[in-house]
Amino acid sequence: MPIDTSSETLIRLIDARKYLPSTRAGKQLGKAVIFRWASRGCRGVVLESIRIGGGKFTSLQAIQRWLDALNSLEHEQPQSIKSENQRIADQLTAMGV
Repeated sequence: MPIDTSSETLIRLIDARKYLPSTRAGKQLGKAVIFRWASRGCRGVVLESIRIGGGKFTSLQAIQRWLDALNSLEHEQPQSIKSENQRIADQLTAMGV
């Protein structure tokens, strides 16, 4: 879902660090981390962002959607792993194990 500039709370991309916890004892996330998440993503999920003039922005709602998507990935097993696990289970069953 793209950012809706008329209904979402826009923040500068660099300020998104204030809304995300850091794993480094009390330090904010690095600037490059936020820009990397908005360009390449994290675990295949890209943080939505838009360019307005010379600045790059995201929204609080986009951050929430991004976090929800990342967390849903943790609870799902990729299809390729499921298929591989099923193939191994079938082989073990065929061998009588």
